[in-house]
Amino acid sequence: MRCYRFLLIALFAFSSLALCGEVSSKNSDNPRASIKTRAVSEEQRAETFARRERGGQGEEVSQKKATSSQKLGSSKVGKHQEKESAWGYVYDLSSYPGLHMAVTVGINGEIVEIEDGSVFSVRKWDQWTVAHWLPGSWVYVTPNHGYFFGLIGGNHDLCLVNAQTLETVEVDLSMGPYLYGENSTWIVDIDEYQGIIALSDGSYVQVDPSDRGIMWSWLLGEHLIVGSNDGSHHYKYPNILVNVASVDYIRVRYL
Repeated sequence: MRCYRFLLIALFAFSSLALCGEVSSKNSDNPRASIKTRAVSEEQRAETFARRERGGQGEEVSQKKATSSQKLGSSKVGKHQEKESAWGYVYDLSSYPGLHMAVTVGINGEIVEIEDGSVFSVRKWDQWTVAHWLPGSWVYVTPNHGYFFGLIGGNHDLCLVNAQTLETVEVDLSMGPYLYGENSTWIVDIDEYQGIIALSDGSYVQVDPSDRGIMWSWLLGEHLIVGSNDGSHHYKYPNILVNVASVDYIRVRYL
């Protein structure tokens, strides 16, 4: 019996080390955006504050957003249209900008990595659930509302929802997306006065007015994760943008 337990412990440790090594090797080849710290360049920081002093870029962003729907078809979202998941379902991702592919799932359910390189550490209680998820499954990120209708806050940053099984697990962001990667999303322009953010994939989003105070602390060049808003105002603002540098989020709708 003791030998059997030792073998199980050794197998668990080996699988965890192997998985960490796989993610670490990717990280060494492709730098990732820093999480929970402001790491944009001084030029980007200066440009952000210079635009605020000039009173925003309202006219420029307004002109650009008129063609955002045309650009969306050739954007990062458009590149993933009509992809088939591990479960055999086919999704048109141009209609679901907050949907992500789980490219790596921990053998023991300890981590989930999505297509932009972001890695989420799964709450220990939820790892058994995630261990049954397949690589290639579709997932989306939601806020962690806690318990009892938000009266008790959750202990983890966010939640991941499996789009096929609708299982929800609590997660922490442990690695950011690849720095300016092909599937990554970052801030290209901000119009604080109209509440519009231009994203690196060519799309534009309108920010919920009640979240504009959070948006004012965001900087050009900071990386984002697009998620789904399953809380208040979700009918008008169905998506969220999670800022990797601060791990806070704002509610948005695509223009």
